[in-house]
Amino acid sequence: MDVIFQFPIIDRRPATGNGETLNAWPGANTTQEALYSRRPFIRNFGIISSSVEGYYCNVNCIKYDDLHYQGLQVNKDASSAIVNSSKKLYSDGSFAKKIEISFTDNLEYVLRLQEDKQPVNITAILKHYANLPINVLNINPNQADVQTKGDEKTVNNFTQVSLSEAGPMLAKEYFNATTSHRAENDLSKFVICGEVYIAIIFPRDCGIQLPDNITLLQHNIEGTNISLFGFHWRFKNQIFKVCLFELPQPQEKLSNRELEVLENKRLQMFRLNTETDATLIIVKENEINPVGGKDESESKKFLKKNCEKFFKKRRFQGNQDDIRDFVLQNKNAALLPADFNRIAGNDKYSAENLKKIYEIVKALLPKKTVLFVTSNPTEINPFDFGKAYDSMVNARKAGKERDFFNEVIPKLSVQKDKIMNSFYENGPDFLHITLHNSTARGFYFQDQDGNADPVSVDKFAEYIQLLSEIKRPEAIILCACNSLAHAEAVKNYCGYAMGTDAVFPEDVSILYTEKFYEALFNGLEITFCHNVAIQAIKDKFTDPLQDGHNVYEILELIHPDTYTKN
Repeated sequence: MDVIFQFPIIDRRPATGNGETLNAWPGANTTQEALYSRRPFIRNFGIISSSVEGYYCNVNCIKYDDLHYQGLQVNKDASSAIVNSSKKLYSDGSFAKKIEISFTDNLEYVLRLQEDKQPVNITAILKHYANLPINVLNINPNQADVQTKGDEKTVNNFTQVSLSEAGPMLAKEYFNATTSHRAENDLSKFVICGEVYIAIIFPRDCGIQLPDNITLLQHNIEGTNISLFGFHWRFKNQIFKVCLFELPQPQEKLSNRELEVLENKRLQMFRLNTETDATLIIVKENEINPVGGKDESESKKFLKKNCEKFFKKRRFQGNQDDIRDFVLQNKNAALLPADFNRIAGNDKYSAENLKKIYEIVKALLPKKTVLFVTSNPTEINPFDFGKAYDSMVNARKAGKERDFFNEVIPKLSVQKDKIMNSFYENGPDFLHITLHNSTARGFYFQDQDGNADPVSVDKFAEYIQLLSEIKRPEAIILCACNSLAHAEAVKNYCGYAMGTDAVFPEDVSILYTEKFYEALFNGLEITFCHNVAIQAIKDKFTDPLQDGHNVYEILELIHPDTYTKN
């Protein structure tokens, strides 16, 4: 079985017109003789060579520990072994690069030897390889020999991370390896890792079980009885695009033609994924971080060429629309700007293609869910939760990105024993909770008689941890007094958590909710949404609280790796 992780590295520096890039890739017309005589290389990666896939080099900035013994544990008595691996960096043009890390194991043979014949689900294989520890060369060689930060461990200038989380570090390493230290401007924001793509290649009827939420993209590819499946896999707050190549028999028994068809389809899917990420990221980032200068010509040429490829007839055999639509389901599409004429430089044809891509993505991208939860026990001072909820509903109606969100779901008068039902029935991407809180007793939910039934910090964390097993929220917003302890307790089970460290006035809570969701439904990032809401509070509520603090200072946005206090 082969498992391949592809990390698209989108490099917008060629459009900036400034900064010194080292070790340039050879041009398209470079001959093999010239390539051999020059022996160009990428620092910390390797010497550039040429193949049918284009120019590539090894990725020497990655190391493994005892890789052979890190195969999947099938049961207490048997595990597979990783028998081969490779790690290469490819160039897909001036803006797009990709790092491919692949493994070959003997899982199919181990499964055939098992007496109980229990199948292994694809998701178990994905989790195993996604958690595989790899060591990435530390981009700061002056760092101490051993340091720790969260789940990361730095030893002898190598930082150990799980394979699924290595993308940003690999993008940073590529930037570091190809930029002069004398460059005046830090251009690292122009080198971004796109959406990780995973391919698994395995023979049919070998004991590997397909997941339920799978789509058949192409059957009997070119008459070879090779099938291509696709699905989107959510893991550790990321969404991975997964392609499964199911073979009629083990690879070593395939004919030369079957091997050729398999390799061509694999390369095609990898290339489509890189092209998609490059197109969507360049469009999005040109809106957020415009490079200026040469960008008006270079990136627009790239976009025009890529957009033409997306809709080119008979680009490849099979159901082209299904494959294209699968590839276009990409998280970077959610923030595409609407002014495609400006992005395309008034090229009508390119603008129309960009618009078609946007419409396809909008129709295919799973909508995000915002869950509004409140409870108001009878013996507690009542508050008007309706204003906060109405502000969220109105923000969605007015938001230009409302098509990417479901309608806000209200769960009112929630009883303590129904909290988990509310969570797993709705699977929120954004969980907004507004209610009373006690530092001693916890969140005031209610019982079936309407009386207070508090939920402690630890109990609330248990609920969110359990929710994260099926859906990890992107953000949990706790609009309640002294809710910071709750926010800190759940920070490892969500993307962001917002809490307060003092009494939270109701009118301030309503304003924060209004401004946060106005920004969110316009497609902006969570930290920006929070900062916009804080600014609104600063502007409106100028009088200090009784303890002398400014009211905006009591709100804190927490992330597992960062901590933002106003």
